[in-house]
Amino acid sequence: MDYPNYKTEYIDIVEAHKKWYESKPVVTGRETAGKLEKLILEYDEAGYDLLSTEAIQDFRVIHGSYAGTYTKGIIAIFKKRAL
Repeated sequence: MDYPNYKTEYIDIVEAHKKWYESKPVVTGRETAGKLEKLILEYDEAGYDLLSTEAIQDFRVIHGSYAGTYTKGIIAIFKKRAL
């Protein structure tokens, strides 16, 4: 189903690494906020308002017994402004 008045964007927070032994890159909250701000400004110019954001959670098992959750990304939903 197509909803032309709404647009959805995904902001990836966790950067991929190629080898299991490589340390994972650190992404700061400031970088993530900057990505979201840029997206909001782009959609504002196109006539959309930010309607909602939702953090996407995931988990990983560390050393076979400890499971931890982390934020994998953010989904932002924009709505076309009424004319």
